[in-house]
Amino acid sequence: LISIIVPVYKVEKYLSKCVNSILNQTYKNIEIILVDDGSPDGCPEICKQYAEQYSQVRVIHQENQGLSAARNCGIDYAKGKYIAFVDSDDAIHERMYEILYHDLIKCKADIAVCKFKYISESEEFHCDTVIEDESISVYSGQEALGNIYKEDSIPTIVVWNKLYKKEMFNKNRFKVGKTHEDEFIIHRLLDGARKVVYTDTQLYYYLQRDTSITGGGFSLKRLDHVEAIKDRMDFFEERGYDALFEKVYIHYLETIINHYMAVKEYFPDEKGIADNLKNVFIKSYE
Repeated sequence: LISIIVPVYKVEKYLSKCVNSILNQTYKNIEIILVDDGSPDGCPEICKQYAEQYSQVRVIHQENQGLSAARNCGIDYAKGKYIAFVDSDDAIHERMYEILYHDLIKCKADIAVCKFKYISESEEFHCDTVIEDESISVYSGQEALGNIYKEDSIPTIVVWNKLYKKEMFNKNRFKVGKTHEDEFIIHRLLDGARKVVYTDTQLYYYLQRDTSITGGGFSLKRLDHVEAIKDRMDFFEERGYDALFEKVYIHYLETIINHYMAVKEYFPDEKGIADNLKNVFIKSYE
């Protein structure tokens, strides 16, 4: 059984396309956990209708606590041996979990990863495009950590293009109240894996929209990214991963600089925040 967790908040326009793409999976042994995170629009009713119509759909309602809390709630309620996440404005290929499950079992891996495709709101796309022969690569967990700092790093960093053994979350949860929530947890998940298998096939369709958490202009919540990279740096240092630490250290300094410049540009009155970033950089650089 694969438990597919879908956090739901203010996505009335997109939710049906997302859920339908999951229901259309060729891999049928699934449960779909829709976590209504206190959505104020028509999403709760849409979730209710799907649960009434399809036995594999479960709905959990909670007060609004954010994406991380919704995912954590889904994990706690999941009955499956495997866990997956789909964001509620995205969609997936009909064979996504068939392929990821096959790769995971074939390679005796703990995490299976696919590539993804960006789509725009105006773009027409189909979730059932023909898939040619796929190419797969297998890494140890520590080798997969190194993929965070390769040129094509995003498929490694994000959590929604993957299939996980449920035990990967025995000691791991998403950090509540933070943006860049994937960056806080992914290094821990990869480090806990014995093997990670990648397919070069695009199976996940990621919607780019201006109103998404990270799709709009700069906000002070983006400063969570600095904290996330600091968490990763401390993690690598604790594990004694010297080569990875050197890479994340440079990344950390660059992240501080970028966010310092953004605060100066978009929030010129927030001198205290800018000064704090400057001091953090100086202390870290020393």
